[in-house]
Parts: sequence; structure tokens; C-alpha cells
Amino acid sequence: MRTTWWGIAGEGVHNRFGRISRSDLISGIPGSRKNLFDVPYALTEEFGAVYRMHPLIPDDYTFRSTADDSVLAENTFET
Repeated sequence: MRTTWWGIAGEGVHNRFGRISRSDLISGIPGSRKNLFDVPYALTEEFGAVYRMHPLIPDDYTFRSTADDSVLAENTFET
């Protein structure tokens, strides 16, 4: 994950020298050029995936003790 984000050069090189290459493979994602494909405003694919997962969040939570599995608290997700 860190190599995907910071590139082969790594976070230390980025923090010290900034981007050393235009390639995302070498310098990672931070500071890279944006390519909006001629669309002035668009939602990312990741946002769409997380937004679709929203109904998967449970409404009720039960917190249990790891020692004896007794119920510590029961809460409801506020919408």
C-alpha cells in the first residue's frame, strides 16, 4: 500500500525532495497531475463504491467483553 501511494522512491524522498519524477510509479500519487478527462466536476470511483456500501452499515451495535463475552453496551447508529 505504501509503495502504491508514495511510489518506489518512498515517503522519505518525497518529504525531503518532493516529486523527483513525473511518473507516479517512481514518485507516487501525492502531488501528481490531475486528469479529469475534460470533465469539470466528477465523483471518483472510490467515492461511488463507498457510497453504495452505506446500506451495509448495521443499525444496531452490541459491544461485548473479550474476557467472558458479556454484553457491555448496546447502541444504535444515529442517522
